[in-house]
Amino acid sequence: MRALTAIGVIALGACHEGRVRLELSAPAAAELDPQRGAESLTLVALAEGREVYASTIDVPARGEALGFGEVPVRDELWFEVRATAAAGRVVGFGRATEAVDVNDDEEVRVAMELRRPFAYLAGADSLVVVDATREPGEDYVTTMVVGGPVRGVAGSRDGAELVVVTDASVRLVSTSTHAALAGEVPLPSAPFAFAISDDGRWAAVSHRTAPEGLSIIDLQVLRDGAALAPAFVAIERPGAVGIGGGVAWVLKDPLDSFFCGGTSSVVSVPLDAPAAAPPIPLTARAGTLAVDPASGTAIVSVGCASEVVAIDVGGSAPRLVYAAPGVGALTVSGGRLWMTGHVEGPDAHLSIIDMGLDGSDPRTRALPSTEERAIAVALEEAGQDGEIRLTADLHTAFALSVLPDGAHVAILEIAAHIGEAAGDAGGGRPIVPEMQLLTYEYQLVRLDTGLDAQRLRLSCTITWEPGALLDDFRCGRVPGQDDSPVAFPASDLSVLYGSR
Repeated sequence: MRALTAIGVIALGACHEGRVRLELSAPAAAELDPQRGAESLTLVALAEGREVYASTIDVPARGEALGFGEVPVRDELWFEVRATAAAGRVVGFGRATEAVDVNDDEEVRVAMELRRPFAYLAGADSLVVVDATREPGEDYVTTMVVGGPVRGVAGSRDGAELVVVTDASVRLVSTSTHAALAGEVPLPSAPFAFAISDDGRWAAVSHRTAPEGLSIIDLQVLRDGAALAPAFVAIERPGAVGIGGGVAWVLKDPLDSFFCGGTSSVVSVPLDAPAAAPPIPLTARAGTLAVDPASGTAIVSVGCASEVVAIDVGGSAPRLVYAAPGVGALTVSGGRLWMTGHVEGPDAHLSIIDMGLDGSDPRTRALPSTEERAIAVALEEAGQDGEIRLTADLHTAFALSVLPDGAHVAILEIAAHIGEAAGDAGGGRPIVPEMQLLTYEYQLVRLDTGLDAQRLRLSCTITWEPGALLDDFRCGRVPGQDDSPVAFPASDLSVLYGSR
C-alpha cells in the first residue's frame, strides 16, 4: 500500500485560510495501481448530491504532493477523486466515506481509498476479476482464489474491501492486495441471494435450502476479529435481498420459472433486532429487488404484472413507479433508478433504462441484438468455412451495475440463440440441423453509444437435433468477444464503487 497526500488543497474564508488534507491510499502492485495509464487527477466536491467544485491536475511523479487549489468553505461536503486516462476513461476512483465541514479556521482531514474500478463476477470456483478500465484487445480478466466456490460478491462503499459469499461462509477480501483477510462467518445452509448495506456494516444472505430463511451478519464484528454466528430469521422460499433504512428487504415466493401463477410478497427484517415483519403482498410474481441506499425504499420488478413498484420503510403499500413488460435487473445510482429491459423474438435485444425514483424522466437506450456463431466441426477439420451465424431469440439481464464514471454500465446476461434446420441432403435429411446456443455473458456497455466496451462470454452450451448431414458443432466467437479463462454460469456481479 502506498499513500498519496494532497497538502495543497486550500479552503479560503473571509479572514483565514483553512486546509483540507486529502490522504489517498492506493495499492502498490502494478496490476492494481489506479494511476496506471492515468494522465490527470480530478478532485470533486459534492453538496446535496450536486457537484459544487472540481479541480484537475496532472498526475504527479511518485512521491510528490498533490495540489488541487481552493475548495469552497461549506458544510456537508462529500469528496471524490477520479484518475483519468488521456482518452477520458476513468481508470481510478476514490470516495470519502463521510461528509466534512470545510471552514476557514482549521485543517480537515479526508481519507480515501483510490482503486481501479474492477468488476467482480461470482459463480465460478474462484472469483473472476475484470479490469473495466482496459481497452479492447488488452488482457483484462484474471481469477482470484478466495476459499471456495463463489456465489456472491459486493464491494464496500469506501472501496477497501470485497464481501464474498462462498457455498459455506462469508468472508472479506482486501482490494489493495486481492488477498482474503483472516476470519469468516459460517452460513447455516447454501446461499441463494446476497446484499450488503451502503455503509458496509451489514450483510444479508437468503437461503433456499433447509433451513430456509435469512442470515443477518454484522461485518464489523468480523473485521474486529471476533467469532461470529449470523442472526437467522426463518422465511419460506426467500429470493432476492436488499438492505437500506436499517432493514433487510426480502422477496418471498419469487418467480422461478416462465409460469406466472401465484403471487410474491416482500418482507422487511430490522437489522438491529432481526424478526420478520408481516409480508407485504404484491399483485403477481416478482423476480428482482433493489434498495435506494438514501431512503431505504425497496424497488421491486413484478414481472408477471409488467410493473415496477416501490415500498417505503415502515411497510407501506406498494406504489407504481413504472409499467412496461420485460424488465430484468434493477439498481439505484445517483438518485435514479436503472433497469434493463428486453424484447424477445427475432433479433431479440436488451435496453438500458434510467429514470427518477418516482418514475419521472425515463430514458431508454436500445442495445444491439447479440450474435453467436456455431462451428461445424467436420467442415472446420476439412479446412472449409463451417460457420453458422445466429442472432438472439431470448435475451435478458439479471445483474446491473452503473460504474462510478457514470458513462458505463456492467451487466450479466443470459441469451438463447435458436437456428432452424436448413438445406436438403436428400431423403428429408437437412444439411444443418435445428440448434440452440445458450450463453452467459458479461458486458461493459458505453451509455453514449450503447456499444460494448468489453464483451466476455462466460459459458456457451450448444445442442442440436441429431441426424443432419452436419452433426457435430462447437461454439465459435464473434469479433470483439472474448472467452472467460474459466467457463461458468454467472450468479452475481459487483463493480468497485459502482451501484448494486
